[in-house]
This record gives sequence, structure tokens and C-alpha cells, in this order.
Amino acid sequence: MKEKMQSALRSRIDAFATDITALLTEAVAQAVKETLGVSSPGRGEPKGRAAKAGRGQGRAVVAPDDLLKAVAQGGDEGMRMEEIGKAMRVATKSLIKPMKALLAAKKVKRTGQARGTKYRSA
Repeated sequence: MKEKMQSALRSRIDAFATDITALLTEAVAQAVKETLGVSSPGRGEPKGRAAKAGRGQGRAVVAPDDLLKAVAQGGDEGMRMEEIGKAMRVATKSLIKPMKALLAAKKVKRTGQARGTKYRSA
């Protein structure tokens, strides 16, 4: 039980750290653009992730092909979703839809249940 709790805490801390890193990277990039005098998006153009408000906005978009390459790195034993997210440096939530697309296309196989689910190339 103790190991299960520690594992759950570690995965949440890792996901939090990944999200904070992405936000800080974007903030630094925006500050550099402003310092160098790069113009901001005009009216009607999409703004950066920091300017968006609301739940579910601003997540990194992961292409299924990039996700498939990351899954292939896991070899025959496969990788858990948290491991894939960590390897790609993206939040696990942003991997859900592309992973479902790969599963539907039968490019990825799934084994296990719940937190023990592993994904590998088909």
C-alpha cells in the first residue's frame, strides 16, 4: 500500500512539474519576443497559450505519429502513459486522444488495466 501511494504521488508530482515547465518556457519565450520587439498577434489572430483562459485550453497538441514513435521506444514490454508523457515532455492528458486514435487504427496494442496499462507498437 505504501509503495502504491508513493507511486501515485510521484506520478502526480511529475505531471505537475511537466505542466509548470511548459508554462515557464512559454513565459520566457514571450518575454524574449517582447524584449526583441517582435510584434504580438493582431486582432483575430490566435494568441499564445498564456493569454487563454478557461479549462481545457492551452494543452500541447500531440501528433499521433510523434506518439507512435515514443511508444516504439518502449520496445516489446511497452510503456505506461506516464512514461510516454515524461519521455515526450508533455502532460499525460494531452496524450489521451492521440492514443485512442492509434488504438482505433490498430497501430498500438494495449495490455494491462488501470495504472498498469502498457502500450506498445502493433
